Amino acid sequence: MIYRKVENPACRLCTHSDMPCSGNVNCSFKGTVPADYLCKRFKYDIFKREIKPKPKKIGLKKFSPKDFEL
Repeated sequence: MIYRKVENPACRLCTHSDMPCSGNVNCSFKGTVPADYLCKRFKYDIFKREIKPKPKKIGLKKFSPKDFEL
């Protein structure tokens, strides 16, 4: 899972970039570039990705068979 291909590679996820500010990142090779920019020196940094929380499960105990009748 960690080593799968990056779906949307961009400079905001690169090891060579610094903290983003106002939609731009500071690249050590290209200077200030947009966060969605991508160059040939891209190297994925797993710690810079945004982790999405898992969706909450629906409590099936709250429903009764009468709720599903037409």
